[in-house]
Amino acid sequence: MEKNKIPQNSQGNDIFENLRKKYIDSLSPDDVEAYKKFGEKFYSCDFTQNLPKQDDKNINLEEALANICRGLDAGLHPSYIEKGEENLLKAAYGEKWFEKWGYQSKLL
Repeated sequence: MEKNKIPQNSQGNDIFENLRKKYIDSLSPDDVEAYKKFGEKFYSCDFTQNLPKQDDKNINLEEALANICRGLDAGLHPSYIEKGEENLLKAAYGEKWFEKWGYQSKLL
């Protein structure tokens, strides 16, 4: 057997195939047709089509600040904030930025 080839377990796949067939057999013809139309519509959409273009070289500071604040909201202690992140927090909330999250100091 080749080193990178993964052995196929046909028994395991048969279980799911049997479940799928039983479910499809239990549906009315109208339901089967509705599912087929939904699947065609779902898989024909390009969900990346209308995304805003982002230049990887530009840093979105508002988004970076929001990510840092989410970490602090989730319980990240201010002592784990890196220097660049701290500079963003100082610019947004002042020198005592840590007080916004209920801390008296940024140290442990």
